[in-house]
Amino acid sequence: MQLDSLDSILEKTPLGRDELATNAHRLTPMVRGVLVLVNGQRRVADLLACASDRARWQEAISMLLGQGFVRPVEGVDAATQGVTSTTRFPDTKAATTTQFPASLFASSELADAGETGERDLCSLLCALATRGFGKQADKLVQKLRAADNTQAGQRAAVDSCVKYIRLFIDEKKAEPFRRRAQDLIDDWPGTA
Repeated sequence: MQLDSLDSILEKTPLGRDELATNAHRLTPMVRGVLVLVNGQRRVADLLACASDRARWQEAISMLLGQGFVRPVEGVDAATQGVTSTTRFPDTKAATTTQFPASLFASSELADAGETGERDLCSLLCALATRGFGKQADKLVQKLRAADNTQAGQRAAVDSCVKYIRLFIDEKKAEPFRRRAQDLIDDWPGTA
């Protein structure tokens, strides 16, 4: 697969996210490093600007594209959208609802958390992660449970979870999770 321009923006595919979690394809450290930097926001030109050996990085990007670890973000051209490596894509309802249904994190879904025994903030956030990510929530739950069961402790754990989601699960699911988790933390009766 060839890119049309250096202004193309790349994102990880499910195969790419799985590779970062499992290392099943045994990518070289350099290629894996390029894969880590692909985040759905950086242009190819921005990725190449990070390279110490531009030719090797171009080969790595071509290989990642050709083997299906990354793909161009459809319908987005950085040249016309004004996207740079430091700006973020605006969240769109289409991306949120089609890729990550808002109902997974809706208040009504967790309103009766007591029915499953969630009587503390950590358990409520673990339920949120489990409902939103299913089998992929194990590491998130581990991070939440390892943190202090205070609002400050759980805020820090949520930040760590969001980083993990972006890197290993799905970048587009990270912000909806953060927003809903922060709402739950802010609404939790107790001291900050």
